[in-house]
Amino acid sequence: MDEVDICVPINHIPDVLHRVDELEKETGMRIPNFGNAGDGNLHIYLCSDNMSDAEYKEKSDKVITELYKTAKALDGNMSGEHGIGYARKDWFEWYYLAMLEKIGSNGTMVKITLTY
Repeated sequence: MDEVDICVPINHIPDVLHRVDELEKETGMRIPNFGNAGDGNLHIYLCSDNMSDAEYKEKSDKVITELYKTAKALDGNMSGEHGIGYARKDWFEWYYLAMLEKIGSNGTMVKITLTY
């Protein structure tokens, strides 16, 4: 099992839940979820059930990518509470790079941020 912790403006929570339903149907993966509706934090679990490790990796990578695309399109964030750690490093730069590039024209802050 893995968890995706995204945060979206509260008026877009139904959009995320609709996308979760679509992803369950597309992948055949069980994706239970809950959240803190008052602040837009959504905790979305990806269940491996009886999948092989390879099948789970393929499906969970797809679901994680799609959920991050959804959050980004809805002006949300990769995480609302749990932080962005090592497990999500492959998505971090894609998600935030455009924003980081705006911080400084010389790129110093971008390099510092991406280092940590």
